[in-house]
Amino acid sequence: MKRGQRGQTLVEMAMISPFLIMILLMMIDGGRAAYAYGTLAGAAPTWRATTSPSPSNSLRNQPRITKIK
Repeated sequence: MKRGQRGQTLVEMAMISPFLIMILLMMIDGGRAAYAYGTLAGAAPTWRATTSPSPSNSLRNQPRITKIK
């Protein structure tokens, strides 16, 4: 490999490497977003079941203030 050819290769790599790194980071970030979405989507039914009003803690069974003294 000639000396000029080696310099050209380094320059080309320096020009391309930021885009390759950006694509890699986008893939990692997309994977993290998909994982977070899956975790929240799986937790939502459990949360809804545990926080839904049951007949024992319904607002209909709570005492109401009818007159403020």
